[in-house]
Amino acid sequence: FGSSAAFMISFYDWASTPSQGDGGQAVAVDEEAQCNPEVQAQICEKIQHAVDISDVFNKVAIHRHRASAKTLAFAAHRIARYCRLRRTDTSATRRAARWNALIADIQRGLPNLDAQSLTDVSWSLAVVGHREPRVLSAICHQVFGRVEEMAPANI
Repeated sequence: FGSSAAFMISFYDWASTPSQGDGGQAVAVDEEAQCNPEVQAQICEKIQHAVDISDVFNKVAIHRHRASAKTLAFAAHRIARYCRLRRTDTSATRRAARWNALIADIQRGLPNLDAQSLTDVSWSLAVVGHREPRVLSAICHQVFGRVEEMAPANI
């Protein structure tokens, strides 16, 4: 076996990524489910009961076509909490294709996030060490555009 890091696959990348869906096929977004608070609460409950980071990623992969940006932000926050509790290197999570796909999905939904969700995403990115300028800039743009509706704890 070669020692090249370029060919390393993270444990978190074993299942299909959210952008792949099932078997690499595009999955249709269920906008009705994304707007249904009961559906979102059910998905959040499943994410809340995930036993580890991989389980959160799996639940996101299963429900991503039905999950709102706020629910995806909750998933990123759970992943970051697991990283923080483990107190280990977060580079495997940060490099995982499923983490990057999750963040890309959240970035597309940033205008739909409330102040607390924007705060949760920012905290999650900081914990995992995700420093992609475009994502951070997009979050800043949302915060600056809505600063008056935010509480001091959210800034």
